[in-house]
Amino acid sequence: MDLENKFCEQLISQYRKRRYKLKLSQPQVDQIIGIADGLTAKWEIGYRKPTLFNAFAWAESLDCDLILKPRKKQK
Repeated sequence: MDLENKFCEQLISQYRKRRYKLKLSQPQVDQIIGIADGLTAKWEIGYRKPTLFNAFAWAESLDCDLILKPRKKQK
C-alpha cells in the first residue's frame, strides 16, 4: 500500500468516524478549526491533504490527541 492510501485509510477514516460519533458536520469542524469553508470535506474525500498543524487542529476540534505510537516489532 502506498503512503497516500495508507494516510487516507488509517488516519482520515479515524477523523471521519470521530466526527460522526460527535455528530458534527463538516462545516462545523471548519468553523471550530477556523479554516476555509469546505476544507474538511476536501480532506475527508482525499482531494486535499491537511498540513501537520491542521491535522493537529482537526484532532483538537474532535477532542482527540494526535500522537505517534511505536509499531510492534514483527517476528
